[in-house]
Amino acid sequence: MILVVDDDHTIVHMCRAILEKEGYEVRTASSGEGAYSIVKDPKCRGVILDMLMPGINGAGLLMLMAAEGIKAPVIVLSAAPDIDADEMREFPNVVKYVRKPFYAEDLLGLVHEHFGRKNA
Repeated sequence: MILVVDDDHTIVHMCRAILEKEGYEVRTASSGEGAYSIVKDPKCRGVILDMLMPGINGAGLLMLMAAEGIKAPVIVLSAAPDIDADEMREFPNVVKYVRKPFYAEDLLGLVHEHFGRKNA
């Protein structure tokens, strides 16, 4: 299962569509609070995470994951101009930082690379 966390419903819908087309099970959340219980599920193979969300934001969720020892790899998606890849190095789960907008094919390639192929 792959968890997509973003408060932008268009991004969530696009990610869900491309991942389900590839055969992945997808769960979604629009905030860190909503994602927290899902990311603890042992079936979670990876997280696609926005950084700027109301409530518990992406950085907050990453800190909760680190504190709980949750090791699911995370691909961060963000349009925030003040966040860069260097900052993401402080979070051990982050395997890739991608700026929005992005190409669906590129995201799918990163999912295959870091979360494994559906039948892997």
